[in-house]
Amino acid sequence: MDLTSAHDTLMLDRFNLKSTSNRLFLLGLASTVLYGVVTWLSKDFRLSVEPAERPLLTALLLFGAAFLIYLLACCEVWPSRNDDQAEAKNESVGKQNSASHQLWMIVGFGILFRAIMVFSIPIQEIDLYRYILDGAVGNANVSPFEFAPMELVQAVDAVKNPRIQKPAQQIVFARSSEEKETLDRLAHQLAGQPGLEACLDTIHYGEYTSPYPPISQVVFRVATAVVPEDASERTWVFAMKATLVLFDLLTGFLVIGLLWQCGLSDRISLWYWWCPLAIKEIANSGHLDSVVIFLTVAFAWLAVASIWPRGDNSSSSDTPKTFMLSIASAVVLAMAVGAKVYPLVLAPVWAICLIRKKGFIGLVPVLVFVAATAVCSWPILQKTSLAEKLDLVNVDHRADDALVEQHHHDAMNPNVKILRRPKAGIEMFSRYWEMNDLIFMVIVENVRPYQPNDGTKPWFLFTSGDWRAEFATSMVERYGLDGTNEFAFAFTRFVTLLIFIGLTFAFCVLAWRAKSADDMLRLFFASVAWFWLLSPTLNPWYWLWAMPFVVFSKRPAAWLLLSGMLLMYYLRFYFQNHFPDEVVWPTEYRGQLFFDFVVPWIEFFPVFALLLYQSFFGSTRIFGSRQSPATNESLG
Repeated sequence: MDLTSAHDTLMLDRFNLKSTSNRLFLLGLASTVLYGVVTWLSKDFRLSVEPAERPLLTALLLFGAAFLIYLLACCEVWPSRNDDQAEAKNESVGKQNSASHQLWMIVGFGILFRAIMVFSIPIQEIDLYRYILDGAVGNANVSPFEFAPMELVQAVDAVKNPRIQKPAQQIVFARSSEEKETLDRLAHQLAGQPGLEACLDTIHYGEYTSPYPPISQVVFRVATAVVPEDASERTWVFAMKATLVLFDLLTGFLVIGLLWQCGLSDRISLWYWWCPLAIKEIANSGHLDSVVIFLTVAFAWLAVASIWPRGDNSSSSDTPKTFMLSIASAVVLAMAVGAKVYPLVLAPVWAICLIRKKGFIGLVPVLVFVAATAVCSWPILQKTSLAEKLDLVNVDHRADDALVEQHHHDAMNPNVKILRRPKAGIEMFSRYWEMNDLIFMVIVENVRPYQPNDGTKPWFLFTSGDWRAEFATSMVERYGLDGTNEFAFAFTRFVTLLIFIGLTFAFCVLAWRAKSADDMLRLFFASVAWFWLLSPTLNPWYWLWAMPFVVFSKRPAAWLLLSGMLLMYYLRFYFQNHFPDEVVWPTEYRGQLFFDFVVPWIEFFPVFALLLYQSFFGSTRIFGSRQSPATNESLG
């Protein structure tokens, strides 16, 4: 009996819940179970399952539970005011074993979470099917910016069923004989791959060419090049997701590297490694943003290494090595812009810090960035109307009109709509997409006219109907826009752009006064965060752009909270499918409008309230407290 009691006491001592390592282990174990359950549940999100029958609320509850565990884990590693000094002291006496053990545990669980979720079926997301098609088209030596998926579907159907009569109503793009030959060749290749055909049939917005920039296209091609032609749809999906998860893992290691560069605790990397939003949007949904995030964080690492070599806060750090690192950072930033446009917002702060530290020689990397960005972005930009308006490309509209006329003559069917060419996906996205926004929505809805008693008026209107109608109509007539909705969107884009330009100017002033790498990285976070907040499309996976830099934010609690609140975005599908024609109590809105006009307020209000609270009352210990060795300017 005594021996048994002694053994039990020894085991309790070994697994003492007062130990941070043990608590982290239990939290990681609980998260593992939750992600395993989500992966098992994802089978009910197959495309063959009716949307209204999918267990969306159950999945969101599981992710909500994972987020609560994540917050508890964040508290465990939250830096205190004396962390840096304590870490340095412990390092001097060789007492870093516990911290090192915790880091390996953080990284290990982060990899495990993603390894589990990569086998799950994407929950309410189908973007990666477009990535797969783009990669396959690129590997066939055809530009994904040339043909729309709609054309490929029609061409593949013609190859497989040449005798079946075409539908009475059809959209056809006017193509030259050479383009038809290319399309026919591509259709014959796709028709022999059943898994790829299934992906093709799943793509949405098939009337537009690919909106994804060239560097992302390179990744798509690599991911699809290794897939056998006779592979199933699941194999194509897994290959793409595994590739994107690899970039996500590399980002996690780069975050650790950034923390080391700045002399901060590497345990804070848990904020990225364990983030449920990152795991959902990349390992489950397979969003390409992991590529651009990796490139952006790699740029940040190179920028810190070139401007502030570790331990060097002197006024000059110009050596051949740091100069080459600054050139490398310029090229990597250009590649990031070539993968997705948003890293462009980091360029002003980076350029100011570079020139401030290196003098006029710092202009060389900036010029390299401009040139490399033009090269990386040109393949997609040349397909936009902007390139045509600026006379950067030559477009023979008379030849296109002749093709349209010839197609009309050949079709001999008034129900067949002949168009010149498919519109560029990136252009349509930038001009019309609006989703899950708040700041942008408040502005745009207060300049957009509404019909009296049409049941779609937002509850937050503060402008009169007469003013909106008069203002919109006059602007449409003056600038020749297509309609009042297009004007409202364009006007709001202009207003939010002016706001962001003002913020960027303020960030540049602070960048000139930056005294450490922390200052620059905090400004990187502020630039990305406010660019995102002012955008019309606040997809939750876009917030991952800022997540690697949250560790440098002065008030990270609110931004970490945002990563969980954004999971409410998926309620959009619930209201769409369960209240398509019914009013959602206690409002007068049907499902889609209820999500558009109500849910974003619930989503963002706690975040803004917490930011205001911390701004007026200081960074009190809500989740923890942190004071980094950076400057005291309030940047968010």
